[in-house]
Formats: sequence, structure tokens, C-alpha cells
Amino acid sequence: MSKRDAWIEKIKARLDEANAEIDKYQAKAKGASADRRMQYEKHLEQLRERRDDLDKRMQELREAGDDAWDDIKHGAEAAWDHLADGLKRAKDRFSD
Repeated sequence: MSKRDAWIEKIKARLDEANAEIDKYQAKAKGASADRRMQYEKHLEQLRERRDDLDKRMQELREAGDDAWDDIKHGAEAAWDHLADGLKRAKDRFSD
């Protein structure tokens, strides 16, 4: 496995973990009061947007030539950091 493929697999695993967290918050939102559910939904929408951005960047990485890979990799790393920050804030905000 190339360094590039290994890096993509690592980000894919992180994306899978993020999806599991989003699913967990979605389940919590369903059982929450109306006001609390609105808070969950607002934050979940932001998390989904960040997740979709990372997914898009992963697709770009898969399709990129060797010369563009490093630039796209940096963008994907920034997208991951943005998603991870959102997940941390959700955990802080919604932990019971």
C-alpha cells in the first residue's frame, strides 16, 4: 500500500468514526425535548456539512495526480480539523 493510499484509509477511518458520532447525536435528538432537539439539529446540520466537505476532499485526493496530491492533502487535513473541532464542541455541549 502506498503512502497516499494509507493516508486516505486513515482519513476514511476517521470519517467512519465521525459518522458514528453524528448518528449517536441524531438518536439523542430524537428523544430530546423540542428546544433541545432544535439545538441538536442545528449542530448536526453543521457537522454534516463538515463531513460532506471532508468526503468531497477525499474524493479529490483519490482522483488527484501526484503533483497536486500534497496541496489537496493539506485541504483535506484542514477539513478534518474543522470536523473534529465540531465533534468536540458537540460532545462538550450535549454530553449528559
